[in-house]
Amino acid sequence: TISNLSSQSGHLIDIQANPVAVPVVYKAYMYTEMPQALKSLYDPATGCLIGSQALLTQGANCRHGTHIPGYSADPLLRNDLNYVGPTGSENLLQLKAWLPFANNQAAAMPSYWSVRTLDQSEMAGANKCFSDSQNITGIVSTNSTEYASGPPAYRASDGSLNYEVVSPHLTSKNATFLGTYDLLIRKDVAKCIYGFTNAPIKASISVIGSDGNTEVATTSLSESNGWLHLSANNFEFSAPIISAKLMQDPPVTAPTPKSSIANVDTLPRPSKVAAKKVTIICVKGKNLRKVSAEKPVCPKGYTKK
Repeated sequence: TISNLSSQSGHLIDIQANPVAVPVVYKAYMYTEMPQALKSLYDPATGCLIGSQALLTQGANCRHGTHIPGYSADPLLRNDLNYVGPTGSENLLQLKAWLPFANNQAAAMPSYWSVRTLDQSEMAGANKCFSDSQNITGIVSTNSTEYASGPPAYRASDGSLNYEVVSPHLTSKNATFLGTYDLLIRKDVAKCIYGFTNAPIKASISVIGSDGNTEVATTSLSESNGWLHLSANNFEFSAPIISAKLMQDPPVTAPTPKSSIANVDTLPRPSKVAAKKVTIICVKGKNLRKVSAEKPVCPKGYTKK
């Protein structure tokens, strides 16, 4: 539940939930035995991910020990522990690269319960409709090891809200790991993103595997108290994209009424019919006279015979 705080600006959020099992992945190599596909990801002198912001920033330690005096730039003379955070494109990339060499399996499945807000860096590049600093615009929850930073990314080409998650395919007990994903989004935020009207909103949600095929998942859609809830559960992991689409029927345009009065210019003009003449015979004494007309009348002094 979300309620406004009467005494100060802000909100009171009450969340009730059970913890979920989240896969943890661990793998270690001697540098000389590390596969080249993994070696090529990291700078040998620092252990930083090549192209990472940490490597590009002078003095950054990449969360290793590079800031410790005596840290060796020789990868054969040091130990590196790489703690990969749960979110962000760099961490998604690293987990996807390491999973094939860790048998695509979790080393452990600890229970986890966490809730937090997104920081400014995670909101960089997000759709402007998510940038309401005074209100909660949405909530995303998942049991994935790694997930995209920031809110779902809107793709205008097909009208989808996409969210990337990465986890090992197998649990620590060699069972198939099944993912969960829930998206709560304020209805007015959805309307802002899509330019919707007040007409009813329809939605669909699907799980797209790394091969581009739609994966089997249990999906549900609901709307309540101004919130849209989209859920996908029991999908298998192959670095899938969770794709939600919101739709709205186009407004019904009333047909232009047809006039019951025909345009007189289009009607055929009747041909002129000559009037029929009638002939009568008029008499005056011994004189006779024929008169032909539509309505013949005998001249003065004559009578009709």
